[in-house]
Amino acid sequence: MNNAKGSEDIDVKPEISSDARLVILPKKEKINVKLLGEQEISRVGNGIYLILEGTTNIKEHLADISHFRFRRVREIPPIKSRDPEVRAKKVFAIVWYQFASPTAGQKKRVQRLIHRAPCIRLRPGVLLFPHLRSKDRERYLKKNKERSVLGSKEFSAVLEEMGGNVARWTRLQLVNQASNELLYASLEKMSKSEIGSLEAKLRTLKEAAVEGEGIRKKLKERYSEISSIYRNLRSKYEVVRVVWGVDLRRELKRTYNLMLRTKHVISS
Repeated sequence: MNNAKGSEDIDVKPEISSDARLVILPKKEKINVKLLGEQEISRVGNGIYLILEGTTNIKEHLADISHFRFRRVREIPPIKSRDPEVRAKKVFAIVWYQFASPTAGQKKRVQRLIHRAPCIRLRPGVLLFPHLRSKDRERYLKKNKERSVLGSKEFSAVLEEMGGNVARWTRLQLVNQASNELLYASLEKMSKSEIGSLEAKLRTLKEAAVEGEGIRKKLKERYSEISSIYRNLRSKYEVVRVVWGVDLRRELKRTYNLMLRTKHVISS
């Protein structure tokens, strides 16, 4: 199982056996390089490892660092269930991606895709998606036909069309409470960043309109771009609310009110 390759490329996506765990480290965490010489651990990519369950020294080391640990499961529970234990057994998909020399256009397009996806960034280039039953995908991801939300499969396909190196693992479940808490912290961090960035753009645009900077047509075009981002985020976080139970409607309402004030200034 040992694989201490130095490249970040994932040439062949390894299968996750029943006795293996997929471990993903947040950006600032590092694993002890001495462990990479053991047969029970394999480096899959930058910050991504496969370990055999029950390996004492590796588990002891992981206990001292923040990490996400997943196992592969067969069953995909429904989103809606009266049984709280069933609702708690969420299943995920992981998407890893990388571009050899990403252009500014590629970076911008990837960010736009992320705005349309109910994903959580676990570390740079690694995103976690809900893995849903086909009925739930149709109901929640494709609810708005004009502005559908991207699942992990569609997201990965677009990245591959763009020339990215992509790997995707499905039917994954978190195996410990610490990973679950870290997941929700990552979701909170990402949502604050996305909504905060959008509001910063609106404030900048509003100030430019107040001070008479720029042609009104350009200001309206910029407002239209920001408005499109908002609609994508609204659809995205509606899925997040249903799947993860995190309600950001108050924050999005605040952003919407800022949009209305900005639009009024541009139009006046």
